[in-house]
Amino acid sequence: MPLYDCVYIHIKSTDEPGHDGNFMLKKQLIEMVDKDFFGELLRRINLSECLICVTADHSTPCALRAHSDDPVPLLISGDKIQGDGVSKFSEKECLKGSIGILQKGTQLMPMLMGFLKVK
Repeated sequence: MPLYDCVYIHIKSTDEPGHDGNFMLKKQLIEMVDKDFFGELLRRINLSECLICVTADHSTPCALRAHSDDPVPLLISGDKIQGDGVSKFSEKECLKGSIGILQKGTQLMPMLMGFLKVK
């Protein structure tokens, strides 16, 4: 039985190099979060008992050095979620996914609640 019904984790470190225009540092930090956070998390949870949503609150392109309204990647995974063939987590690859582009961020939570009701 899960200890919590919902956990929200905000990782800020990858945003700062975007503001600084430091592409290589941003890339390194994203790789570190992928390996050290998500790699460890996925070893410790049972996806048949969890729903995971990975996204960003905004885009911070290094070339712009500021937040933008560009679409951000969205990954939703768990026991009842059917894969759609997307194998990489990036803006370009996620555009190929079955979710498409959400027009408003407020669409995400109802979508997640719908997936939880499937269980």
